[in-house]
Amino acid sequence: MNATPPTLQYSMESSVAMPNPESEQRFGIRVVDWKRIRRDAVQFTEPPSTMSRISDACFSVSVTAIFTFIGLLGQQNLSSWILPTIVVAAILFFLFGALLLYFHNKEIEGKKRNVKIFQNDMDEIEKMFAIC
Repeated sequence: MNATPPTLQYSMESSVAMPNPESEQRFGIRVVDWKRIRRDAVQFTEPPSTMSRISDACFSVSVTAIFTFIGLLGQQNLSSWILPTIVVAAILFFLFGALLLYFHNKEIEGKKRNVKIFQNDMDEIEKMFAIC
C-alpha cells in the first residue's frame, strides 16, 4: 500500500520560479518554536575552553613567582641561580599565559561571528516568509 505523505498548502501573492521540488522541500514550524530557536541561538555559549583555564594557571604561577622573588630579595646565602631562575619563570609563564589568552579571545570572536551568521540566516528566512 502506497501512503502519500501529508503536504502543506500555502499561497504567495508574488510570482516565483519554482526550483527542483526535491531541493526545495519545506516543512512548517510554529512561530513559538522559531522564536525559541532564535532566543537559544543568541544565548548560546560553550564552557570555557582549556586554553582559558591553562592561561589562568600560567598567570597564577607568574604572580606567585614575582611574590617569591620579592620575598627572597633580602635573603642571604642563596645560590646564585635561584633569583634569575625565578625571574625567568615569571616572565615565561606570563608570556605563555598571554599567548593562550590571545588565542582564547580569537576563538571567542569566531564563535560570536558564527552566531551572528546564524542570526542573519534566520532574518533572511523570516523576510522570505514574512514571519515573526
